[in-house]
Amino acid sequence: MKLVGGIVKLVALLGGALVTFVGLAALAGSVVSSGWGRAGIALGVGLLVPLIVAEIALARFAPDKRRGVTSDVLAVMYVGFALVFVGLMHAPSRPLLQKEGDRLAHAGWNRTAKLAWALAASLVALQFGATVADGWRLERERRALEAEREAVFRAAFPEAKTIVDPALQMRRNLADLQRSRGRAAANDFLSLATAAARADGAPAKRLVYASGRLEVDRAEARK
Repeated sequence: MKLVGGIVKLVALLGGALVTFVGLAALAGSVVSSGWGRAGIALGVGLLVPLIVAEIALARFAPDKRRGVTSDVLAVMYVGFALVFVGLMHAPSRPLLQKEGDRLAHAGWNRTAKLAWALAASLVALQFGATVADGWRLERERRALEAEREAVFRAAFPEAKTIVDPALQMRRNLADLQRSRGRAAANDFLSLATAAARADGAPAKRLVYASGRLEVDRAEARK
């Protein structure tokens, strides 16, 4: 078990540190054009900040329990930065990594440039996957809503045999029920005309009623 834990920590340290330094260099590239300047900022921030945090963490442990604390802190911070930079900040990180890869390739650091480009490509794949997942989630929600609407319709009108558009069929059935009881439906001419008169008392020049919709033309009547 300790061997597995050690291997995981080693992978986190090496992989996380590599992604962290490339990511920090890409961030520094937005303000510093010099290759040595970007490398210095990346190494300085990538080493100094985790070591300060590790020193603070060591102070909380007894001397006999400090073994491995520094490497644990470094591994967590490197992996955490990599996840935030590559995962949560994938939209702004991708162009930064692409530009850093171009700068590294121009300087002759082809292997590191390939890493930057690979990270940028992984962000494209991540964005595509997130889009597909979001589309799948929305489709599931749409189907659930459709099933819920159909269930409500069947509960209200159990005699219905064919359901094509539950919302439209329910409006029509409700209108039929209102008419059968001598009440005007909401989309009947009388109901719509009454609502229009209450909304605006100005005289109307023309009324056009079709398919449950009423158009009121008052443009010239107000002159």
